[in-house]
Amino acid sequence: KKLAVNCVINPLTAIHGVKNGELLNCQFRYLGRSLDYVMNHILEEVSAVAMIDIESQFFECTPKSSGNCTDITLMKSASQQLSLPILKYFVTDVMSKTADNVSSMLQDVRSERVTEVRLLNGYVVDSGFNKYNVECPWNKHLCEAVEAL
Repeated sequence: KKLAVNCVINPLTAIHGVKNGELLNCQFRYLGRSLDYVMNHILEEVSAVAMIDIESQFFECTPKSSGNCTDITLMKSASQQLSLPILKYFVTDVMSKTADNVSSMLQDVRSERVTEVRLLNGYVVDSGFNKYNVECPWNKHLCEAVEAL
């Protein structure tokens, strides 16, 4: 969940030069799209990569004959926690609770330091494509946009 929060809040605040809570402004637009639209696409990519990663680890580690109900329950729980509605609620809640905060990525941009965008959104892009052949265009675009600042 923390990766999801950071993949949304950090690059968007850095690109727009705003505090976390200002992203909740109903007038927010990115590439002509609403925050809701943008956040859905970013989080869909984060969720897809995370779920594939969890499922691949689960099937690698679980003996086919074990039928371990605890493992299956944990995987179902992870699947629910990484669903789009849960992630979206969590990210929005963090935006609200940290409304007056300046994200670390925005601080880095303002100080002309290298940002963590490649460690956050870049991780989603690289894991998605290199490990699972899943394209993550929104996270890729955010990497490029932040690096262009």
